[in-house]
Amino acid sequence: ITVGGQVRRTGPVKYTSDLTLYQAIQAAGGANEFGSLKRVTLMRNGTIKRYDVTQSQFMNIPLQPNDTIDVPQKTILGN
Repeated sequence: ITVGGQVRRTGPVKYTSDLTLYQAIQAAGGANEFGSLKRVTLMRNGTIKRYDVTQSQFMNIPLQPNDTIDVPQKTILGN
């Protein structure tokens, strides 16, 4: 798993079979002061999906090997 964008430590996160979207972001040190957890993108096999990871139903999205996560910069509205 690769985590990039506005997190404290960008780069690879060790994949485990029970790793979730929220856990991978936390393993990267969490969003930094500029990062928005409301518009996190998950790239898998050429498909991009956007999730609001502040919502509990999206925290437990299971990850697969080679997934890429991007935590975007907050907008001027703080989202």
